[in-house]
Amino acid sequence: MHVTGAYQSGKNWLYLRVMDNAGNVSAPISQEYYYSADAPSPPENLAVTPAYSTGNSFAFDWDQPLSFIGEASKLKYYYSINTLPNAYNVVETTSTFAGPGPFATQKGANRFYVVAMDEAGNIDYDLAAHIDFTADTSAPGAPVNIQIFDTSDRENAEYSVATKWTPPVGASSDNFEGYVIYRSTELDGTYASVATTSGTAYVDTGLESKPYYYYIKAKDNTNNLSVASSIVTIIPTGRYTTAPTLIQKPTVKTQSFIATFNWGTSRVASSFVEYGKSISLGETNGQVDSVTDHEVIINGLSADTKYFYKVKYIDPDGNIGTSEIGNFTTLPPPVVSEFAVTEIKLDSALISWKTNTSATCILKYGAGSLSNTIEETDGASAHIQKVVGLVAETDYQAQVDCVDGDLNDFNSDQYNFATPIKPIATDITVQNVENVDLPTILIEYKTNIKATTHLYYKSSEESTPHTYLTEEKTIEHKAEIRGLDPAKEYVLTIIGTDENGITLEPVEQKITTKSDSRPPEITINRAVGKVLGRGASSQANLYVKIETNEPTKLKIKYTKGASVSGFDQSTGEDPLNTYHLMTIPAEVGQMYSYQAEVFDEAGNLTNSKVSTIIVEDAKSSASEIIIGTTTKQFGWLSEIWNK
Repeated sequence: MHVTGAYQSGKNWLYLRVMDNAGNVSAPISQEYYYSADAPSPPENLAVTPAYSTGNSFAFDWDQPLSFIGEASKLKYYYSINTLPNAYNVVETTSTFAGPGPFATQKGANRFYVVAMDEAGNIDYDLAAHIDFTADTSAPGAPVNIQIFDTSDRENAEYSVATKWTPPVGASSDNFEGYVIYRSTELDGTYASVATTSGTAYVDTGLESKPYYYYIKAKDNTNNLSVASSIVTIIPTGRYTTAPTLIQKPTVKTQSFIATFNWGTSRVASSFVEYGKSISLGETNGQVDSVTDHEVIINGLSADTKYFYKVKYIDPDGNIGTSEIGNFTTLPPPVVSEFAVTEIKLDSALISWKTNTSATCILKYGAGSLSNTIEETDGASAHIQKVVGLVAETDYQAQVDCVDGDLNDFNSDQYNFATPIKPIATDITVQNVENVDLPTILIEYKTNIKATTHLYYKSSEESTPHTYLTEEKTIEHKAEIRGLDPAKEYVLTIIGTDENGITLEPVEQKITTKSDSRPPEITINRAVGKVLGRGASSQANLYVKIETNEPTKLKIKYTKGASVSGFDQSTGEDPLNTYHLMTIPAEVGQMYSYQAEVFDEAGNLTNSKVSTIIVEDAKSSASEIIIGTTTKQFGWLSEIWNK
């Protein structure tokens, strides 16, 4: 450690001696050194040869700084290219020259910086000399013979690829920096630089198993890049050393002459089935496509036969896997079963059938001949077709012709069916019911086959109809609809459904309800026969008194004698009233029978019971009484009178 003031700028000497505990002092030793508080000035006379080059070969020289401390032989120099010098980017030399060599790091203008350090280690990077020089270089040629290889570890899913190439023709070793590798995941995508190398091979690691595209460019010392090489591509996958595993055990779907095999593997592989009628198998069928979901269809098998089989699969790396041996039995020969004709309507029907193997069929049907056909387009084992355009009350025949997946033809028997009778309503009567409190109508009709009694009805003022329904199926129908509005027109529609579920063709009827449905009551019915005057000139009348519970018109039917019908005479109508007194000319001493008819304003009629009354005899006049008495006493006078 220096004592303050014990040193000076320039050359210094350090003297050292040793003293023991007795005060004895050794002879001194010395060491000279330099100390400077200031860094050297910039190197002088910096020059470049040549200042312009087409080959990137330059030499630099300079002289020592004008100002520095210490010996010139102990000066050191530090230089950088195109960046200001600092402690991290400079090249050290003890010479006052550099090169010749490829100092340019870019095409065109470049700058050379150099700074000095004295033996005390003083350096100021801001005190650098610099000089410009130009490298007018040409880009190297493109690398050729690009090849790419898969170097992946597939078992551990570690994916990598290697590329190698041949240097460009005529590349200058004096001005050649190396190669830049570019990569993209799309052929026409953006390529990014992933590495530089001075060699002619590169391994790209940490990839995924997906497409990659590469090209290479050569680079000289001035960072001139060549055009791109040709593009190479690869999907890194590596190789497997063991076969895939079965992740879905084999299943077999059998038909008469066909078997379909399905299974799944953990990795892609080809698909084959070895099969035969004995455990030794002997036949093979399949395809080489690499898949994980496998399906093999084998045609030409024998119907109703037992077979043995095993599935076999080979991955792209040649690893072979197989299943255990299993067996299956093909279905019996193809047949048509469960042929049925259902939902038979007046003009349509459903025809269904089944086949014990997938088949396409042609349905043939007709009346008298199988002249109509319906062809299926897809194979199936359950079949159904709707036939339309049929005619009611007609006998039909139907049959199917089928072909299965092995092009085997088979057909059904011929079946018969008949369309039903069209239900119709006839003998329709609609009338008001008499003597009821509220308007009531009675509808009666017949159907040609049994059907429900079903009607809709509504007045002209209603938007939604009411329903009358009796589920019992019958031929003679009777419906009494009560509680209607008085004096309203109603529209009734007869429908109903027969035993085949077929609805009658609607029949519409109209009727107007009565304003009053109850006939009047006769509360008083009395009659008397009276004689007016005495003697032979007397006259007689019948007087009939009728009273009713509502205003009515009265008409009397009558006849001479005792009778319950066959009235041969009648009176005119008495106007509306609740009280009526009717006078009828009569003969003295005669018996009369009569019946009262009363009509209310709505036209409701009430007939009274037949009543019988006798008109009294006429009383004699005074002269007839005297003559009668004299005749009894003096009978002889009458004889004289008569003579």
